[in-house]
Amino acid sequence: MKFYFLLTFSFASVIYILIALKFFLDKRLIFISTKSIFSGQIVFIFFPAAINIMVSMQTKGISNISGFILVLTAIIFIFFVFFIWAKQIQKIEEAYRVIGASNDSFREALHFSLNKNNLSLINIKPQVTQLKDGVNIALKETNNQYILLKIMEGINDYYIENNVKLNNMTLKFYIKKSILILVFGLLLFFILSLIE
Repeated sequence: MKFYFLLTFSFASVIYILIALKFFLDKRLIFISTKSIFSGQIVFIFFPAAINIMVSMQTKGISNISGFILVLTAIIFIFFVFFIWAKQIQKIEEAYRVIGASNDSFREALHFSLNKNNLSLINIKPQVTQLKDGVNIALKETNNQYILLKIMEGINDYYIENNVKLNNMTLKFYIKKSILILVFGLLLFFILSLIE
């Protein structure tokens, strides 16, 4: 169990570091859909657990009763994770996280995109939420993925054409988060090691 937590937190920490590096090296916004974020969270749970189960199987073997129970648990776990993913992915609203955008520049980019695509702000009613690492955008009154994609393309064009300064807090946010997650994972690992 302690290795599961260590792997989970280490994996999450590496992902955050990779996002920070990409943002620092490319000097461009990162667009991620909410469905991709959810799928990534499922991977955070599944991948370390799968490794932990395989290590346990190698240690205990699969010929005895405990090995059989372990294999059965692994199969049930895989189906459970897949079921949760398949069930929830349909319920998640179509939205995008724009990592590295400030609230003011994003609103300008949004107006630019709507004008470019001949869309009305009143009819589309985009819901914009300021986050620590960027901005989240969703469409309130339509499930049309095509419209949202066109808006995102226009927003990206605005940032490229106007060379807008990106949110400097984004890099610091992801580095701090990565370090905190890793420290917490190591702390949990040592605590569980002492208990065992």
